[in-house]
Amino acid sequence: MRSSFLFFSVIIVLMIPNVAAIGQLTMEQFRLTYGGTVAPENSGLFQQLTDPVIIGHFQDLTDAMLTDDISTAESTIIELEALDVYYRLIEITDSIRTTKGFMEDLQPGDTHYRGWGAVLFNLDSTGYVVYQAPHVFADMFTREVCLQAFYDNPNAVALQL
Repeated sequence: MRSSFLFFSVIIVLMIPNVAAIGQLTMEQFRLTYGGTVAPENSGLFQQLTDPVIIGHFQDLTDAMLTDDISTAESTIIELEALDVYYRLIEITDSIRTTKGFMEDLQPGDTHYRGWGAVLFNLDSTGYVVYQAPHVFADMFTREVCLQAFYDNPNAVALQL
C-alpha cells in the first residue's frame, strides 16, 4: 500500500506544468537584455504577426499585465510556448513605479525567433501615454530616448519596443 501511494504521489508531481516565473531586472539590465533580442537591420529575421490565435494570446497577456494579474500572464506565456512563441515575464526592480512587462526569450538566429520585441507597463500610471519605438537600431538612440521618457513620465502606461 505504501509503495503505491508513493508512486501515485510521484505521478502527480510530474504532471504539474512548468510555471513561467517573473524575472527581476534593473532598467539597465532590461536595456542590455532586450538589445540582445533585436535582429540587425535588414536581417530578414522579423516575422509578421498575422496568426489570430497568437494575436489573441498577446491581447490576453497585455490585459493580464495591465491589471497585474500575474497568474493569468504566466498561463498565457505557457500557452504561447505551446505555439512555439517564447516570451518571458519581467519586472523592473529599480523603477520608482511598479513596472512589469514581457519580452521575447530568444535571440536572433534561434529556432522560433520572431522579432516581436517587448512591452513594459507602468502599473502606477496616472495617464494614458503609450510610447512605441519600433526601429530601435535603425533610428539612432530611439531605444534609449523611449526608455528614459517612459521611466520619467508618470502618465506613461506602456512602452512597446
